[in-house]
Amino acid sequence: MAVIWFESINLSNGALIFVLGSVAYTVYGAIWRLFMSPVAHIPGPRFAAMTFWNELYYDVFLGGRYTWKLLEYHERYGMKDTIPDYVY
Repeated sequence: MAVIWFESINLSNGALIFVLGSVAYTVYGAIWRLFMSPVAHIPGPRFAAMTFWNELYYDVFLGGRYTWKLLEYHERYGMKDTIPDYVY
């Protein structure tokens, strides 16, 4: 039965399955990082919590400005919540 199903998949069906699987994986990852992750309670920009595109944008397209953006995030959202208590 499984062999017949596998043989009926052509290239376009395989591409569709790949795209749908990629979208499902991305949506699941975003929901996990925003709501279920152990660090979801830490304040900060939600887009930066969901993906690494924020870091890529500041490092690659703005020439390595991510370090200064992190300092701005710490000023805006507070540094106490982003560093564990045992460091203090």
